Amino acid sequence: MVNYIKLSIVLGLILFCGSCKKENTVLSAQIIKESIVSIRDHSISLTYEISALGYNKSGVKYYKKENPQEVKIIEAVRKDGVFFVLIDQLDPESTYVIRPFAEYDNQTIVAEYSKEVTTTALFPSEFSLKWSNTDVTYDEFGKYKTTVEGKNLNNINLHDLAILLGGDTLLLDYPKLVEQDNYQITATGNFSLPAGNYMMRVLYKGEEVMGQAIDFSYKGNALTLQLKATHLRNLNPFVINDKIYYFTNNVVSILDMETSSMSKIADIPIELGYMSPNYLTLENKIIFQAQPVTHNLPVEAPDPFNGYELLSRSFDVKNTKFATHFFSKPQKKESHEYESICLFEHNKNIYQAYTRIDKISHTKNNTTNEVVKYNNKTESFEYLTTFDNNFRNYQFISVSGKLYAFGQTNVLDQGFYVGSTFVIYTVDPTNFKLTEQYRYGNKNETYPYSPAGLLNYNNNILVSMGLNNFMLYEIKTNTLKPVVLPKTVPHEYYGGMFIYKNKHYLNANLQFTDGTIYEMSIQ
Repeated sequence: MVNYIKLSIVLGLILFCGSCKKENTVLSAQIIKESIVSIRDHSISLTYEISALGYNKSGVKYYKKENPQEVKIIEAVRKDGVFFVLIDQLDPESTYVIRPFAEYDNQTIVAEYSKEVTTTALFPSEFSLKWSNTDVTYDEFGKYKTTVEGKNLNNINLHDLAILLGGDTLLLDYPKLVEQDNYQITATGNFSLPAGNYMMRVLYKGEEVMGQAIDFSYKGNALTLQLKATHLRNLNPFVINDKIYYFTNNVVSILDMETSSMSKIADIPIELGYMSPNYLTLENKIIFQAQPVTHNLPVEAPDPFNGYELLSRSFDVKNTKFATHFFSKPQKKESHEYESICLFEHNKNIYQAYTRIDKISHTKNNTTNEVVKYNNKTESFEYLTTFDNNFRNYQFISVSGKLYAFGQTNVLDQGFYVGSTFVIYTVDPTNFKLTEQYRYGNKNETYPYSPAGLLNYNNNILVSMGLNNFMLYEIKTNTLKPVVLPKTVPHEYYGGMFIYKNKHYLNANLQFTDGTIYEMSIQ
């Protein structure tokens, strides 16, 4: 009897755990990468993916916007992990609400948002039209061409036909006969967007009669940034001594590359708060960048940190202990704030630069750029000097024994401020004097962008200006070259760049479902 009870308990636990595991899998599934492929007068087609398998059925639910009670369902066709749906027999110039779904054993998941898509005007009966190829390449000047084909295109007035990408109208060539009654029109344009998928529209006599998604990819002579997806975890990595650590969910973990598993090595005290993803390493320490501090009103009493408001945290991977490193300048009592904090290393010394804004009145601020240097004996950051107050939104990087600064500076015309532009300096580390090396833009056309990230790439400097915008600063030739992403990747949020075992990596969409860490190479 006892054995029977034990057996029942064991079986119950197995069944319980099995059901839990299955439920967790379903809960983690999401509809992702939804994309409208084409829009016609009587049809709409779309694609999507599902982040987890094990579904029983998948498709879309849709209805006409004015009749939400008349929901219809159509199943999808899956090929190479992508789900395709064609919704036909629709009314022209009508708006439909579409939402993909996937059914599992005990649950149905749906896309996070519905899509509202309006069918086009009735397509004219005197000719037909379709895209010959929905993959289009553009060169380093942005020039591209695409072709459409169809019956009787030679009989229409080209003045009545327009193909648009966004608000840009393409230039149409005369129809050419390719086979019996089938003609082809070549359209050319200039592409100024990141590589990706974009909807082209066809207008006839001013009415939109067709929409087609086109995949744009780069093919030219400029440098390209090739990205290869890795299996590294979709978290901020901290690399030290050729090992990867993570600081998430109040826990410090180390990654085992062979098993792709994480092992907890320490807890993060809750009072430490947010740990900056920007860091440097010193011996066995990971030193985190300081966080901004704002005091909008005069400070009557010292803060909890003995009057020193700016500080950095560090973590010693050997003894698994955290430490706090204060900045030597005491807290100001006047209303003020800090911005553009930047942590960097040069010749085995660690620095932090920051901009302090003193609020003199409602209309007047005093701005000061300051830099501090880490003292390994006192384990604190000591005030070093100031640097050019016109330099802002900056980042510093050391390459081959020289220190460089990238950011924005003021542009003046006859003494009047006309804007800001991107600039590159060399830096004297003894007094932080800036010497201009390269300026992008001028008083007539400024380039008011600042770097989101810098990375030593084979003794040159890879500059990320944000999403899908990369440049390479070649030090020996003092040139700044565009680096093009030749193919679209799921990359909506820039998460930084890093080096691990002499390879270069890009974080894309960190902590999102489609987040990926890519290995980078410039070709």
